[in-house]
Amino acid sequence: MFSYNHNHNHEEEFVGFWGKPTGIDWCEENYVYSNYIAEFWNSFTNISFFIIGIWGFKLCKRYNYGYSFELVYIFTFITGLASFFFHITLWWSTQKVDELSESGLLLTFAYMIKQPKHYSILYGHGCIMSILILLFPIFCEVHLVALILYSFWQSKQEINRIKKQELFRLFYKGCFTISASFLCWVLDRAFCDFLHSLPFPNPQFHAWWHLFCAYSIHSCAAAIAYAQNNLNNIPTELRYKFRCIPYAHVIQKKS
Repeated sequence: MFSYNHNHNHEEEFVGFWGKPTGIDWCEENYVYSNYIAEFWNSFTNISFFIIGIWGFKLCKRYNYGYSFELVYIFTFITGLASFFFHITLWWSTQKVDELSESGLLLTFAYMIKQPKHYSILYGHGCIMSILILLFPIFCEVHLVALILYSFWQSKQEINRIKKQELFRLFYKGCFTISASFLCWVLDRAFCDFLHSLPFPNPQFHAWWHLFCAYSIHSCAAAIAYAQNNLNNIPTELRYKFRCIPYAHVIQKKS
């Protein structure tokens, strides 16, 4: 999907430490801030995945969300790491690692909602997915869209069983954020030449895609943890870090 490279520099493009791009070249100008970083903003906004991955994993351990939630946050961190190295190098090989990691993230998220009795199903799905992504470039985008639609449909089914207004608000906030992130992805990928013709600096939509994705993945995971705990009669409430980042706080019984 939109796999061509943009010639978004009017002058001959400077070739940095990693050489000419062999993977997708996004709309951000290359090697502007460092000879060792192809896309500065697209690289360092992946810090959001690092933070969410580490913090979310700690929440899983503290409140015992379960193994499937831990997998989601492990893959969140891995996705940030893979994307960081891809945008630093713009190599085809690091692009494929990035695609595999983000597909793994959404796959574990889908299985988190309907937790399997045997995780061999998840691992088998992951192996088949990895082979197809490497063999057929278009499969990654198709598979990602299918997983996103399936995950949000399953999330809605799970949340409908609780019928709490605050949970609906959080879920729809996650839907809005992932929609905004997809819009940023499309704008950066399909309208790069137009963005560079504007009288103001490039808005770096792909960097915003990273920030919105990290937030939406965590918000929806928090909503699912809250819903599942309530269904299992585990006293849980929604709380917010810095008044904007939600998490499912398990109320400890006083001894």
